[in-house]
Amino acid sequence: MENILKLVQESYPKFFVQKQKSPSYVQMYTKNNNDIAIVYFKNKQTFTSIGNNPQKNSEVIDELDLTGSPLKLDLSLHTILDDTLLTDEPQLWAKEEALHYPLSIEKAREIANLYNSSLTQCTKEDSLPMWILTNPSEEGHPLLLTMQSDSHHFARGIVVYDGALPLEDVEFSSLIETYALQEKISADMIKISLDCKYLISGISYGSHNTDELLNAPHSGLTELRCEWSGKVLKTPFISCKVYFEQEVIIGHLASPCNAIWKSVCSLHSMNQLLVDMTAAGYSSVNLETATIRHMVPGSKRLDNTKRLNDLLNETEIYAYTAEFPPGGCICISEDTTSLKQCMAAMQARGSSNDFTYRLWDVLRDCETAEELITLLIQALKFISSGKIRPFIDANNKTYLSKLVLKLSRGHSQAAKVLKNLRTSPPQALSLVAQVGVEKTMWEYTRVMSLLEHSFFIAGIWTSESR
Repeated sequence: MENILKLVQESYPKFFVQKQKSPSYVQMYTKNNNDIAIVYFKNKQTFTSIGNNPQKNSEVIDELDLTGSPLKLDLSLHTILDDTLLTDEPQLWAKEEALHYPLSIEKAREIANLYNSSLTQCTKEDSLPMWILTNPSEEGHPLLLTMQSDSHHFARGIVVYDGALPLEDVEFSSLIETYALQEKISADMIKISLDCKYLISGISYGSHNTDELLNAPHSGLTELRCEWSGKVLKTPFISCKVYFEQEVIIGHLASPCNAIWKSVCSLHSMNQLLVDMTAAGYSSVNLETATIRHMVPGSKRLDNTKRLNDLLNETEIYAYTAEFPPGGCICISEDTTSLKQCMAAMQARGSSNDFTYRLWDVLRDCETAEELITLLIQALKFISSGKIRPFIDANNKTYLSKLVLKLSRGHSQAAKVLKNLRTSPPQALSLVAQVGVEKTMWEYTRVMSLLEHSFFIAGIWTSESR
């Protein structure tokens, strides 16, 4: 199949010919997002020409740039979650699809014929349907040309633009009769399927890169997709099939779940480093450039050394406190009524008073492995001085928690322990990673199980099947 597409590409180098997932304007007809061969003219210009006067065009474009869109607001991160603010206007197509431009119907037919003749020896399984974007301003208003063939089959189709009408002005029976007359078939043989999308909130960012997604004006998309059959254009809400579609941007900077997501990302980076160190030896990994936390444009650069010092100074405040919140969880109180409220509190002040858990909240934000190991040893060195007795939750059985307790009580080999950690990066990373895994799992189960509506998660915690 790649050779066949290459033949078309070489024969028509001015056009974009590629195997890819169905774009939105094809998917609305195929009802799937499978691979197709797509053909269009890729326009790299941001604006199309307006008339024949270049100077006048420039003036019009400048005016548009200056006035902007009254529906858009320049939102900063602290106002993103304000429900009273307007969101960006929805788009009917992906960002990349705005650069797709049509071919003439004659060129489209030439390409389709070449593609068809090249598939004469192709099996049905290896054959790809081809969709060509055509110019609707030509006679007959062609919009899309499609064909698919193999050694034993041939199918073709055309989508034409029929104009835009208010819903109440569309005569459904007339459309069916016109199509039946055109195809010379009985109207009773025509099967009808209709669908409609209702945008509840948000915009789809399907074609944006990761950095754009994490800084998007909101954290996802919610829409309803309705399907029904019958000669009725208005949605029959009682009898139609309804699909609820929720698109969530994982790791969005304003998401209340970002605290847990940061832990997951750091654990992924640390696991990869440990795999590399095991395979090729830890000396093969440059700790100063080994990434723990990927910096996202728009995110705040944290002073982790100051955060660690603040944690060590605060430890005495809660270390000898007799009373702790229920379950050792500090992000849920009597006033907590929703998961969102709990997660926001977790993002602001953590989830537990356990020293190693709070230490993880600092270490997971380190940019490099060198910074992480340096801060870990700094914290353990301070503890070994005997100035503080950090609180460790009774259920915390990690090796780092045991080491913290021993060092705080005056371990005779403290200097040797710290030296071994400095000279063995895999051991230091493993100690921290184990705490990160335990804390993240604890937050997923124990913290959320304390909320009234989280019956399923509470059942998992109760049955100890974590």
